[in-house]
Amino acid sequence: MESTDELFLLAKNELNKSNAKIEKWASHSISMNCQINENYNKKAKDKFYIIF
Repeated sequence: MESTDELFLLAKNELNKSNAKIEKWASHSISMNCQINENYNKKAKDKFYIIF
């Protein structure tokens, strides 16, 4: 049977791994949103210049 300290460290380690995955996903998601916004803004500007 593992001690409480060992279980705590295991749980903490798993949580850190999980947080790292979440941070990586969030970072990727944010960069994808920025890319989408840049593309949208560029298209909007192009349309704006065509109109005027």
